[in-house]
Amino acid sequence: MSKILYVGNDMLVSFSGAGKLLDEKGAAVTGATVGMTLYEAGTTTVVKGETWPVTLVDDGEGEYSATLQDKVEITVGSKYDLKITVDGCGAQATWQQRMAAKVRKFDN
Repeated sequence: MSKILYVGNDMLVSFSGAGKLLDEKGAAVTGATVGMTLYEAGTTTVVKGETWPVTLVDDGEGEYSATLQDKVEITVGSKYDLKITVDGCGAQATWQQRMAAKVRKFDN
């Protein structure tokens, strides 16, 4: 997953390929509830412009995805924490990643 958020752009967030969700035996986790929330870095303040959490769709075989819409109010140069939670197969898991907001340029 990229650590960059592009201001004014839709962004795909996904668990796919080598990053798909697997249980402790290596089997694909399907039917899980997967959600993501974007916070101002180091806080519990959610970013405006979206109703959180955004649910990731079960694409099958342990792959999940959702689009972070361009309307999310992020600022160039600011940092954010993307938190993803999973509830499935009788277990819960959480991932959190620090993200930076940038302007997409022609060479990105």
